[in-house]
Amino acid sequence: MSDPYKMRFEQDRALRDAARNLLQQDMAFLRGHNTKCGAGVRLTDRAASGASFFAEHVADYASNKRGTVATGVALAGAAIALAIFRRPLMDALGNLTGLKDNPEPEGQDLHSDNDTEIQGDAQ
Repeated sequence: MSDPYKMRFEQDRALRDAARNLLQQDMAFLRGHNTKCGAGVRLTDRAASGASFFAEHVADYASNKRGTVATGVALAGAAIALAIFRRPLMDALGNLTGLKDNPEPEGQDLHSDNDTEIQGDAQ
């Protein structure tokens, strides 16, 4: 080998060895971190950092668009109120309009025992 190639070869080998050492140190750190912290701790840390990131973005959005957020909160509150008070509201509307939930024709009782009349006719 000529001298320039040998010098380049030694430089490449030194870079490779440095990269290998760095990789081995990183792997040792990760193995040590994994044994110190279980999967639950790592999952909790990851979820907490994600939640704080999300909270920051929500706060930025809310501060920039107050009217939109206020409208959304008002609509959500109205939807919840309607869901909670749907029965009394429907009863009140039924009384105002004269309609009932299950309108039945006058004179027909659907809950009467008609079986005795049918059995009596068959005998």
